[in-house]
Amino acid sequence: MWHLASIQTTWRLLWSVQACSSEGEAGRLPRVMAAFARPTRIVRGKEVDAAWAVDESKFELEEERALWAAFRAVAGQIRPDMSIPDFLQVCQSL
Repeated sequence: MWHLASIQTTWRLLWSVQACSSEGEAGRLPRVMAAFARPTRIVRGKEVDAAWAVDESKFELEEERALWAAFRAVAGQIRPDMSIPDFLQVCQSL
């Protein structure tokens, strides 16, 4: 039996897939995926605790500080109910 939440989730997914098929979204998807690929490879196979905190005093390079600032700016805009196009728009700055 389908629950209303399942139907809404399915509809949202289908709408998002259709929206991503536009030329603009199709160009963003590979860039956003590339931005997430490196950190994903770094932590793959490692035990990562979501409670860990980043110690900014350990940063040595300006690039590390800039990446952390960009991540925090993006993380503050992501919502569980946002569409894929909105997610790609927010994440493209990474």
